[in-house]
Parts: sequence; C-alpha cells; structure tokens
Amino acid sequence: MSRLIKAHTLFLIIGLPALMAFIFVLPHGWGLDEQVHVARAYQLSEGNIYPDRISEKSYGGQIPVSLVRLLEFGHSESNTVDRTSQFFARKDIRHPDIQAALEGAKIDQDNKTTYDFGPTGPYAPVVYAPAALGIAIGRVMDVPIGATLTLAKIVQAFFYLLLCYISIYILRNYKLKWIVFMLALLPASIFQAATINADVVTIAGSFLFLAAVLSLFMDKKKASVRMLALVAGASILLSMTKPSYAIFLLIIPFIPTSVFSTAKVAWVYKSAVLAVALIVLGLVSLKGLAYSDTILAYRDAATAANISLGRQIVWTLTHPLDFLVILAESTIVNMYEWQTSFIGLLGYNTIAAPNPLQAIVLFSLFIAVLYVEKIPKVAAYLFVGLGIISLLSIIFLLYGTFNPVGSTSIIGVQGRYFIPSMAFVMIGFAGLVRLRMDTNKTNVPAILISISAASLYAMLIFYIVALY
Repeated sequence: MSRLIKAHTLFLIIGLPALMAFIFVLPHGWGLDEQVHVARAYQLSEGNIYPDRISEKSYGGQIPVSLVRLLEFGHSESNTVDRTSQFFARKDIRHPDIQAALEGAKIDQDNKTTYDFGPTGPYAPVVYAPAALGIAIGRVMDVPIGATLTLAKIVQAFFYLLLCYISIYILRNYKLKWIVFMLALLPASIFQAATINADVVTIAGSFLFLAAVLSLFMDKKKASVRMLALVAGASILLSMTKPSYAIFLLIIPFIPTSVFSTAKVAWVYKSAVLAVALIVLGLVSLKGLAYSDTILAYRDAATAANISLGRQIVWTLTHPLDFLVILAESTIVNMYEWQTSFIGLLGYNTIAAPNPLQAIVLFSLFIAVLYVEKIPKVAAYLFVGLGIISLLSIIFLLYGTFNPVGSTSIIGVQGRYFIPSMAFVMIGFAGLVRLRMDTNKTNVPAILISISAASLYAMLIFYIVALY
C-alpha cells in the first residue's frame, strides 16, 4: 500500500477521520487545561492578544458568562469521573442533557464576567491564532457556543494536518519521513489537535522546521528560493512557540553551505534568519515573563511562596550533583507516566493507552530508527544533541516553575511535551547507529503504517467507549 499511496497522502487518510471523530465525540471543556486555552483564544478573537491584569497576581479578561459556564462544567465533569474502573465499564458523560444545554446556548456579548487565564500568558498569540479564527467565524455566524468551539477545533485541526502534511511531503524522497509520520499520528498528537491548546501549533511547527532543515542536509542539489523561504518562515514560527523547542534554531548556522549559490549568500542567509528568529524569540520571551508566576495561583500559598525559576537556577548551579541525583530519580520514577502521556493519555478523564499498545508503538518507533537512511554525521550529532537539550530544558523549566526551590522530585512534566524533541533525537540516532534493517526482506513501511493506524483508532474506540 505504501508504494501505491504516498506517505503524505496516507497521513491525511489516516489522520483526518480520526481527528474529526475526536472533535465530535469529545465534550467541550474536557481537554487538558482547555478552559484557560479556550478563554485565551476567545480573547484573541476579539483582538486582545495578551491577558489583561485583573488583580495584583492574576491575569485574564472579560469572557461571556455562557462560555465560562460550559468550560467550568466540562472541567468539573471530566475531573470527577471514576478513574478506578476499566474503560469499558465507564460512562464518563453522566449528564449529557446539561452538557447539550450549555453547548446550545448563544454567546451573549452583553453578559460577560472576569475570568482568570493568566497561565496562558507566556505563550505567544500565534499558537492560538487558528482557534481564534474559528471562534471569530462562529461569532460572525452567530451560532451557539458548542458550534463555535467546534469550528475553532476544526480550523486548528486543519492547520495541524496541513503543516504535518507539508512536513512529510518535504521528506517524501527519504525514509526519514516515517519518523515524522508516526509521531504526527500518535494518539497523543491527534487528541491534542482535537482540543484547543498551545501544543497544536507548537508540535506541527516543530515538525515543519525539522523537515525543512533536514531536507537541506539531505538534498545534494542547490536549495530553491521556495525552500529557503520555508525554512525562514518555519524558523520564525518556531521562535514563537515554547522556548524548549526554540533551541532547535541553533542548527541553522550548520546548514551546509553547498545548498546555497555562493558562500557569501549562505553566510548572509543563515545570519539573517537566525538573528531575526532570536530577536522574535527574545521579544516573545520578555513579554511572557510578566505572566511566568501566574501558574502559582493554582498551588497552595505555602508551596507557591517557595517557587521561583530564578532561585531554582541559582540552587541548581550551587548544587549540581544534588540536581543530577534528583533528575535521575525523578526520571526513573516518572518514566512510565511520561511514556504513557507521550503515546496517549487522553483528556482530564485520563483514558490511557494499554500497556500492550504502548509496547507495540515503542517497538515500531524503534524499527523506524533502524529502517530510515543515515543522515550526515554532523547533522546526526546536532539533531541528537539539540533534541536531548530540549528534553532536559522541558524538565528543568517545569522544575523551576512548578516545584519548590531544591525540591527532591520533579512534578508537572507531561510526556506529550517530548513529542517534538523526540523527533530530533530519533532522527539523530538513526544517523549514528550502525545496526541497519535489511529492507530487502521486509515491508517495513506497511508495518509502520499499520501500527500507526491501529494504535490511533484503538485509542479512539477506547475513548468513545469510556465516554458513552
């Protein structure tokens, strides 16, 4: 089948129906932190790009009461389910009539309330732009709240599919495309794309940057103006996502000079793209710093008083060995939880991928690493190194912003944050490992496609059964 249908087309054939199904079966407000992300997207749809100060330590804005009621109901319902039962014995949607009534209400612009969504402040507005566009369309059409949020999710979903499609298309001549293909179709990736959050643009944008830059390392011919423009655009987009992924920008100076018309053009292009991307990153980060402490409102006062990224950095620098022990112990303790979240831990009601499914997915990702072709040694070391640094930065940023100074454990890390970083790590390792799979005797693409599709649709079925 993989020889008859191109990988980028197969991605849409597999991903589009699953993504639409998740959108239409998932009640609004049941996605992870969806209540604050929806509120931020709604504010953006009205032209206000950052949360406003509503008290000394809280930020948010004026949101329609009817929207808040729906979001809070979904948050409450999804967090009070019976998580002790097996998915097939659950019926998480216990009040469908109330849910339907709240979703059927109209958005009353004259009846608003102050709502706190300060934790979304560190994120650049661009990550909410697709959802905000969908909400704006719904408001113009004057459709009920539920339909408005569905439109937001559909627009965001098509943005995710488009960027992933382009990423896989760019790598269409290389087996490396299967790594992006599989990570883009992880149940966690598709589920996130079906809910309103900051991760959708982040994950898709990271894949686009990876594919565009990787193609410059792999192609033996001169890069087209279109491809160079795409790399530049993807770099700017990446600089407006989470800082842990902006680390990937450091690969730009190492783009081969041979893909440019002259060495001078290469120097000017790489310097300009990196400089602009870093300036954008700096501006976004400075703006986001004003909101960096807003997450503390969700912790008890005693804990919040002892959380400080700056003091955590100082403590780590003065206790490096202690931190390494904490990092190692926390990784060992949380490895299974991170793995589950990386593959599929869906919604606040936490429907987890069963252990056999997790094992199959991990094994297939391992096969993909052994199957794809090698990349230049320099690129391999860069991809592995930047990927690992990105992973560590995710853990450390959560350590500094969600854990008391000197805490002996690291909490708050979720495996889905690792998806873009793992794409870099896997591609880098593919270029470094000596063991290769004998592709003449196996139809590896068919195996990878089958496992991706089966695991995704299995999780969709599990989730539907648990809900209804």
